[in-house]
Amino acid sequence: MEIIRKVKSVLGFGDGHERTMKARKNITGSFIVQALTILISFIQVPMTIGYLNPVKYGVWITLSSLVGWLSFFNVGLGNGLRNKFTEAVTLGDKKLAKVYVSTTYGYITVFVTVVFAVFFILNFFIDWNDILNINSKTISAYELLILALTMVFIFCVRLVVKLIATILTADQKSAEAAMVNLIGNVLGLLLLFYIVNFTKGSMLYLVIAISGSPIFVFLLYSIWLFNDRYKDYRPSIAYIDYKQANGLFKIGMKFFVIQISTVLLLQTNNIIISQMFGPEQVTPFNISYKYFSITMMGFSIIINPFWSAFTEAWVKKEMEWIKKTMKRLLVLWGWLFVLGIVMLIAANLIFKLWIGDKVNVPFSLSVIVCFWVLFSSLNLAFSNFLNGVGILKLQLIIVIISSIINIPLSVVLGRYWGIDGVIMANLILAFIQAIIMPIQYYKIINNKATGVWGD
Repeated sequence: MEIIRKVKSVLGFGDGHERTMKARKNITGSFIVQALTILISFIQVPMTIGYLNPVKYGVWITLSSLVGWLSFFNVGLGNGLRNKFTEAVTLGDKKLAKVYVSTTYGYITVFVTVVFAVFFILNFFIDWNDILNINSKTISAYELLILALTMVFIFCVRLVVKLIATILTADQKSAEAAMVNLIGNVLGLLLLFYIVNFTKGSMLYLVIAISGSPIFVFLLYSIWLFNDRYKDYRPSIAYIDYKQANGLFKIGMKFFVIQISTVLLLQTNNIIISQMFGPEQVTPFNISYKYFSITMMGFSIIINPFWSAFTEAWVKKEMEWIKKTMKRLLVLWGWLFVLGIVMLIAANLIFKLWIGDKVNVPFSLSVIVCFWVLFSSLNLAFSNFLNGVGILKLQLIIVIISSIINIPLSVVLGRYWGIDGVIMANLILAFIQAIIMPIQYYKIINNKATGVWGD
């Protein structure tokens, strides 16, 4: 009976705080879903490299990183909605929750429409061959123009339709949100299998299959939820409230700047590597990062449900629960560190079995990427708490300074140590953050945070 009780507890069905049990259920479900998602991702890599070739694959990854910069155009409203929706539901105010949902959908729809319209015009004047450092004989300017336009359109639509995932997560149902995403990825894998076997190396087909499939699934799921379980929160033009938008913007603008800085910090690696060493060198870095980021994905699954749980606990002033939860998360990170070292030792063998001889990933690059991912994961634990309680000022300052320093530091170190130097810059900055953020957490939770530490 004791064994059964422990198994139930791990799965989220045991005794304990209701909030913790809910988080455990989401963690268990999310792990299963994410394991399948990772499997799909790993299957896609050799298929896409074989379908395109390493050079085109590098171009596709780099262009995807550039388009990813557009994520900040939701002006942080998505994360603002996550906090405000949780607060409204915790206080039992369904009308206010619907206002937050309607206002967020309305503003983000306007933003992405403007962004796409502007990009549609500017795209005709952008020399993608020069930006991506690729000869026009390898990939024509017209092909890159159409590819970029398609990717931006899909990305803009995704910002709107994936808001349902934000609402599910805010309602502490992150496993369900992950399941919807998994269904989209499965559909994308099926389409990828089709185009690999029945078409020739088209990056456009690849984008439509992999990026377009989740949009279709999220759209259908949104329609179903807002006509069923979440009908009380269904977005309506009549419920768009400019006054409440101020509350969303106040916290949203902080998330907005954090997002821009984070994108600059993380997404510039592919561009710097492509410019300094050629697009084909983006591939080994991307493979190494995809491998080691499994640890961060796993840790993200664990901590993701706690964002909204921290918000709820903060509103109810349940500080002891927060302390206990953070201690458990830090212990889990310790085990994650051990796992990362084991993965590092086995890296070359795994790459050979996974990719074969198509791409060579230097062990020195694996070492740097491994520790970068591990320290970034540690930072996620503390930023998750800070995001949940809405204390963002110091985090804002850190990511802004890091994003400014990162590019010149990456270039300088890259000149001396090649690709390793570019990623070493990320590692250095992540390590510095891993010192500052825990200090802020302990100040806040012990009611000693003043000034920038508690804003």
